[in-house]
Amino acid sequence: MALGLKIVLTFCLSFSTLFPKPIVCLDPGHGTKNARHGCVDEAKVVLAVALELKEQLKQNGFEVVLTHNRLGQDLKAKNPDQDNQKRAQIANRAKAFLFLRIHTDSPSGVSAIYYPQTHPNRPLAQESQKAACLIWRQIKTVLPKTLPQGGVLPESRTKIGAQNGDLLVGSKYSRVPVVTIELVPMSKIGRDWIFQKKNQRLLAQKITQGICDYLYSQH
Repeated sequence: MALGLKIVLTFCLSFSTLFPKPIVCLDPGHGTKNARHGCVDEAKVVLAVALELKEQLKQNGFEVVLTHNRLGQDLKAKNPDQDNQKRAQIANRAKAFLFLRIHTDSPSGVSAIYYPQTHPNRPLAQESQKAACLIWRQIKTVLPKTLPQGGVLPESRTKIGAQNGDLLVGSKYSRVPVVTIELVPMSKIGRDWIFQKKNQRLLAQKITQGICDYLYSQH
């Protein structure tokens, strides 16, 4: 393990012994009864990454809340928009210090991380952008060079965001800092890479480091 990562993780562990554990709410994209359908196998792989990430975060002093932990789970939503609203409400009720939404992009898309630039709560938007930048700084180091990378982008750059006042539905209802990761495009190269367990663990490790960086930036 790199020295820098050891220092950051030691800080996280020390912090958790002195104060209440910071809560991260993980939202694996799609996968619930009334969610929008994603790319083929998206729900399966992002749930696998989220479960791996949950374990790594817990090992490093965080409390973790999941919006769902199995495919087909019923959030008692009548439609996809309400499903996304209920996911945000889970993060709000938990008083999460970060709401992390995990997706993969379309085969023609990019690896990127999005933040709600136009959220009416300006401090929330600013914190979301900070978290997005720090997490992206870590995960971009392990993504295959052959995959297109979009970097850190506002939600207005997404198709759904552009149709909903430049905000993704889940972010619109969030009352805590929120970012959405598109881990990889589901092209052949992207699928072959992300379906390897070792790469899921690597992504979880880098996301954990980025979240620790974000926590450290607040103190």
